[in-house]
Amino acid sequence: MVALRYFTGEPAVSLKDLEGYAEGEKPLVFYYNREERLTSAPQNVRDYYAGKSGRPVKGLFKVLVATRVSRVLFVTIIALCAIIIVMSLTVLNDSSVTVAGIPAELTVFSFDGSVYVSLKLKETAKGINGPLPVDAHITFYGQDREFLNLVNIRGIYEGKQEFLRTTTADYGILEVDVSLTIRQETGTLRAKVIQK
Repeated sequence: MVALRYFTGEPAVSLKDLEGYAEGEKPLVFYYNREERLTSAPQNVRDYYAGKSGRPVKGLFKVLVATRVSRVLFVTIIALCAIIIVMSLTVLNDSSVTVAGIPAELTVFSFDGSVYVSLKLKETAKGINGPLPVDAHITFYGQDREFLNLVNIRGIYEGKQEFLRTTTADYGILEVDVSLTIRQETGTLRAKVIQK
């Protein structure tokens, strides 16, 4: 006869009903007793049930700096974010340059079988006077920076915003370099072709 005794902590099976055990062998009995279970538990589990363990840290910033490992991880994440921001603002921006005090910006896109190159010379706050000759040597590259074409264009900068533009047939052009010369100073711009 099986007697289920859920709330008293007594065995769920009567010892009289168990067969197959040798004389003097203790039968396997299933019951739940917290005190007996905790006697064989690790010390940190016993401390937790006794209420001696530390309270969990609350708050996002406190969690991020609670242990030495989490502090190192937090500082590493902050450093990587700072490096990414600095690189995106400085190193990765090759499509603009200042030559002889004149800011220039390169835009390249492909549309309907042609590559359009636009070199924008911006107006300066200094107000550079007089017509200045501008030379742009535009080099077109394909895959693996394979040289495809070279175009030279000239223009005059008169202190106001000016554009130097050209087009060429698109036969696998992926990147464009421009060597810009103004007043014997040279700057290099580079841009990838945007597909439109």
